[in-house]
Amino acid sequence: ANFLVRFFSSYWIRQTTTRVKNMDDAEKAKQLIKDDILPETKKNSGFMGMEILTCDMEHSVIVQTKWATLDDLKASTAGTEYYKAAVKKTEPYLHLPQVRYYEATEM
Repeated sequence: ANFLVRFFSSYWIRQTTTRVKNMDDAEKAKQLIKDDILPETKKNSGFMGMEILTCDMEHSVIVQTKWATLDDLKASTAGTEYYKAAVKKTEPYLHLPQVRYYEATEM
């Protein structure tokens, strides 16, 4: 599900929440994201940072990437073959990705 939430703001956030089977898998997935997905994502125009969080209660991994503009977010590696291949590596640990887009305010 994709949601665009508009605030008065200076950057856009893509948030992907993915359920995991257990928290050991969450840690493995976090490491793969840092090693494989983050270096490639950094190459994109407008990239402003990535945060990888885990939620024990819901057994989920939450990845937030921050972008200067909505166009930068849309043009990011999410659609590329590289990104798809990197995400495939995390699939043993993850299921049910949900992607939301937020335009967020710098406080």
